[in-house]
Amino acid sequence: MNDQPTASQHHAAPRTDYRARIAVVWTVVLAPLAYGVFHAVKAATQLFTG
Repeated sequence: MNDQPTASQHHAAPRTDYRARIAVVWTVVLAPLAYGVFHAVKAATQLFTG
């Protein structure tokens, strides 16, 4: 007997590509973070330089 699965028995999960979704999520996270860091550095510069 052949224990190999036939072509009709192969049920491969569909491959999903999340690269675009990950890029959007990182942009949503990093944009406010960069904004906050920029303003913190700007305020610290004004505080220490006068």
